[in-house]
Amino acid sequence: MEDYKHKLTVEAVENAASYVSLADKVAFSRIFAEECIDEIPLTATKVQSDAMLALPQRYKENRAKSETLLGRVLLGFYLKMIDPFEPMTTEQIDEYLGSHIENQLERLKQVPACKEKVFDLMSDYAKFRRIFLSEVRDEVEMRNDTLERLLAGIGVMSSPETITALMAELKKASTQLSQEVKGQKAKQNGGAKKKQPPTKKAEVKEDNAAGESES
Repeated sequence: MEDYKHKLTVEAVENAASYVSLADKVAFSRIFAEECIDEIPLTATKVQSDAMLALPQRYKENRAKSETLLGRVLLGFYLKMIDPFEPMTTEQIDEYLGSHIENQLERLKQVPACKEKVFDLMSDYAKFRRIFLSEVRDEVEMRNDTLERLLAGIGVMSSPETITALMAELKKASTQLSQEVKGQKAKQNGGAKKKQPPTKKAEVKEDNAAGESES
């Protein structure tokens, strides 16, 4: 058998917890689910639009953080190897999980002295895992909910700073439109002057000139 840095023994399993209360599962999940959510990077278009009107951010799960938290659950709540509430980086949790803790537990199912304890432990951990990941998913869906984002957007739009910015943009657009309309009218008037029909006075002059040339 491989010589793991963190090797599980029968004694370690006997001292482990095979059940975590439902209240603790839910409380831990609700507290730490938010740590597993990241903002979705903004596109260039979104950045430009935010210059005038900042719309609510969208979010996604950071699975690396989720797995780190679940590692803390297994090692802390069940195996008592760490404090599950103590922050740990991905690299720190890898130091433990690199010893293939779950596979070691699976192999200990073959040991009569602790197999029942391991079966119970793994089953309860699987429930804890489902509750935690569901909480993360629900948090992401809630933050990205269309109605919630719409209400947040309305809240942003109703701020004095945003209204002032919108009025400035509208004034700027109105000025530009007015200048364009004046320019179009000037072009139309210029074209109309060039195409004006000859006046009666001009027609009389042309007739007189024609009569003199004939005589």
